[in-house]
Amino acid sequence: MAYIPTEWQTGDVITAEKLNKAERGIAAASAVFIPITFDETENSYVLGASYNELKALMGKQVIGIEEYTDDPYLCTYSIFTRLSVEEDNSYTALFFSPTISGGGPVPTISKFSATDPDENMKWIIPV
Repeated sequence: MAYIPTEWQTGDVITAEKLNKAERGIAAASAVFIPITFDETENSYVLGASYNELKALMGKQVIGIEEYTDDPYLCTYSIFTRLSVEEDNSYTALFFSPTISGGGPVPTISKFSATDPDENMKWIIPV
């Protein structure tokens, strides 16, 4: 649903409800959506961003979106949680996915990585 601003009038009372509405609008406007695609040849998910691109987005809400149907409203999403350089000099980004299944929420962590900070990061599915 699109944010609809409050049209304030002189004498209006600022309420917690109206302040929370403004906060939600600000958060939605500052979110960055990054596509996640599946590469069948490598059996991996590819994040539409590199380590350096994610680093430039630090402080913003970054959400990875994986569309799994032709309907853009039906998708899985992941929330960016951490960016790091590992001991083996690989670049990693962790995404938290609050996936909903038949038995309820099943949270998972996806670890995307790359050896070059300017290449798109991948999460290779364990076989």
